[in-house]
Amino acid sequence: MRRDYTELRKKIRGKYLKLEDFAKDLGISVGTLTLKLAGKSEWSRMEIERTAILLDLTPDEILEYFF
Repeated sequence: MRRDYTELRKKIRGKYLKLEDFAKDLGISVGTLTLKLAGKSEWSRMEIERTAILLDLTPDEILEYFF
């Protein structure tokens, strides 16, 4: 089942002007980030944890966006 990352994308855009900047801080390419946000690639545990830190996600937001 493909996840909808629309809300996560909005959260990223709320903190970062460009997806490229978020991808760089996350340590992945913008192409890889695009695949993840399209639901075509899985998020690793490390990427989820780093995203939570970068975006100041609450535990509820982590559950909402990733699970």
